Amino acid sequence: MIARVTWILIAPLVVVGSALLAYAEDQAAKAASPATPSIASFDTVEGIKTMSAVKATLRSRTPCSAELTTADGAKIHLGSPNAPAEIVSFLSTLKEGEAYDLPDAFIGYQALQPLEEKLTPVVLKYFPDAQFSRTTTQFESKHGTMEFLVHGRSKTGEITSTAHKEEGPNFRGFLLRLQVLPERFQMAAVVPQEITQPYWTTFLDMAPLPDKKSYLLISFSYGGRLAPEFRQAIRAALPSSLSPPQ
Repeated sequence: MIARVTWILIAPLVVVGSALLAYAEDQAAKAASPATPSIASFDTVEGIKTMSAVKATLRSRTPCSAELTTADGAKIHLGSPNAPAEIVSFLSTLKEGEAYDLPDAFIGYQALQPLEEKLTPVVLKYFPDAQFSRTTTQFESKHGTMEFLVHGRSKTGEITSTAHKEEGPNFRGFLLRLQVLPERFQMAAVVPQEITQPYWTTFLDMAPLPDKKSYLLISFSYGGRLAPEFRQAIRAALPSSLSPPQ
């Protein structure tokens, strides 16, 4: 009779001890395994433009979508089969392994779209074989460029003794570069102005964009024999710091 009472008292303690051990093991397993990363999806223009600011790296891309990850492992999915053309076009400029500031990269891409559409036919009219390149926040077009050895010049006019390699236009070529900046910065040169360099001339300007927050850095280099009508057509198509958008 005494032995039976002893068993009745010990059995519940064994059950409770086993439950506590199982709970502890379960918590340890959860702590050891990484948490499932969160996924945020955006496939509309307004959705991407208003997303929280984040830096993310492109991991994979399809013709109409892309998957990026943040430093803490969160996943961001952009686009879908129903995404508008401007999103699909933006995604085509992204490169695997590169990090992007979102939504700034998309906003910058959008800001350049109207200019790209305006400038491209002007360039092709005069130079059908001109080269074009596009990133999220930069547009470049060129024709007749080559690599020069250039001696730098200080603000006081001193010329450096060593030369560096620099791409520039030949006497009938041009190199047009546009870059969207999130804010204005203080340039060494007063803009707008044309700077005469040893082998070419460069027109510089920093024009405000329609959102009145970001700016467009303009660099238009050309050789001395570039057709004047082409220079005028390009300048007419570019925004100007002298006539900001209303």
